[in-house]
Amino acid sequence: MLVSRGAASDTRGVLRRRLLNGAFEPPASSRDCSPEDHPKARPVRCELHSTEQVIATAARTPGALGHSEPRTTSALEGVHKLSLDGQCP
Repeated sequence: MLVSRGAASDTRGVLRRRLLNGAFEPPASSRDCSPEDHPKARPVRCELHSTEQVIATAARTPGALGHSEPRTTSALEGVHKLSLDGQCP
Protein backbone atom coordinates (compact mmCIF):
# COMPACT_ATOMS: atom_id res chain seq x y z
CA MET A 1 0.00 0.00 0.00
CA LEU A 2 1.21 3.49 -0.86
CA VAL A 3 0.15 6.12 1.66
CA SER A 4 0.53 9.66 0.38
CA ARG A 5 -0.47 13.27 0.91
CA GLY A 6 -2.88 15.07 -1.40
CA ALA A 7 -1.83 16.69 -4.67
CA ALA A 8 -1.38 20.12 -3.02
CA SER A 9 1.24 18.80 -0.58
CA ASP A 10 4.70 20.34 -0.90
CA THR A 11 6.28 17.10 0.34
CA ARG A 12 4.48 15.12 -2.32
CA GLY A 13 5.62 17.63 -4.95
CA VAL A 14 9.25 17.22 -3.90
CA LEU A 15 8.88 13.43 -3.99
CA ARG A 16 7.42 13.58 -7.49
CA ARG A 17 10.03 16.02 -8.86
CA ARG A 18 13.16 14.65 -7.21
CA LEU A 19 12.55 10.94 -6.90
CA LEU A 20 10.02 10.12 -9.59
CA ASN A 21 11.58 12.41 -12.23
CA GLY A 22 8.30 14.30 -12.63
CA ALA A 23 6.18 11.19 -13.05
CA PHE A 24 2.92 10.94 -11.16
CA GLU A 25 2.05 8.18 -8.72
CA PRO A 26 -0.68 5.69 -9.61
CA PRO A 27 -4.16 7.10 -9.00
CA ALA A 28 -5.67 6.78 -5.52
CA SER A 29 -7.63 3.54 -5.29
CA SER A 30 -8.80 3.71 -1.67
CA ARG A 31 -10.68 6.45 0.17
CA ASP A 32 -9.75 5.26 3.66
CA CYS A 33 -6.46 3.40 3.07
CA SER A 34 -8.27 0.08 3.15
CA PRO A 35 -7.35 -2.55 0.56
CA GLU A 36 -10.94 -3.74 0.68
CA ASP A 37 -12.09 -0.65 -1.28
CA HIS A 38 -10.64 -2.06 -4.50
CA PRO A 39 -9.14 -5.50 -3.81
CA LYS A 40 -7.76 -5.85 -7.35
CA ALA A 41 -6.04 -2.46 -7.41
CA ARG A 42 -2.28 -2.78 -7.48
CA PRO A 43 -0.84 -0.97 -5.81
CA VAL A 44 -3.49 0.17 -3.36
CA ARG A 45 -2.89 3.89 -2.90
CA CYS A 46 -4.59 6.42 -0.67
CA GLU A 47 -4.21 10.13 0.02
CA LEU A 48 -4.44 11.69 3.46
CA HIS A 49 -4.63 15.28 4.70
CA SER A 50 -1.60 15.46 7.00
CA THR A 51 1.89 14.08 7.40
CA GLU A 52 0.90 12.76 10.83
CA GLN A 53 -1.93 10.74 9.23
CA VAL A 54 0.46 9.35 6.61
CA ILE A 55 2.98 8.27 9.25
CA ALA A 56 0.34 6.73 11.54
CA THR A 57 -1.35 4.84 8.69
CA ALA A 58 1.92 3.53 7.28
CA ALA A 59 3.03 2.48 10.78
CA ARG A 60 -0.07 0.40 11.48
CA THR A 61 -0.38 -1.15 8.00
CA PRO A 62 2.00 -4.07 7.38
CA GLY A 63 4.01 -3.55 4.20
CA ALA A 64 2.82 0.03 3.64
CA LEU A 65 5.07 2.78 2.32
CA GLY A 66 4.61 6.42 3.22
CA HIS A 67 6.71 9.54 2.84
CA SER A 68 7.48 12.62 4.88
CA GLU A 69 10.19 15.16 5.40
CA PRO A 70 13.06 13.55 7.40
CA ARG A 71 12.73 15.79 10.46
CA THR A 72 9.15 14.57 11.06
CA THR A 73 10.19 10.96 11.57
CA SER A 74 13.68 11.33 13.05
CA ALA A 75 12.57 10.48 16.62
CA LEU A 76 9.99 7.79 15.79
CA GLU A 77 10.59 4.14 16.61
CA GLY A 78 9.99 1.60 13.88
CA VAL A 79 10.41 4.05 11.01
CA HIS A 80 12.82 2.85 8.36
CA LYS A 81 14.51 5.45 6.18
CA LEU A 82 15.22 4.21 2.69
CA SER A 83 17.97 5.29 0.36
CA LEU A 84 17.05 5.67 -3.28
CA ASP A 85 19.70 5.29 -5.95
CA GLY A 86 22.32 5.45 -3.22
CA GLN A 87 21.05 8.75 -1.80
CA CYS A 88 20.08 8.78 1.86
CA PRO A 89 17.50 11.22 3.22
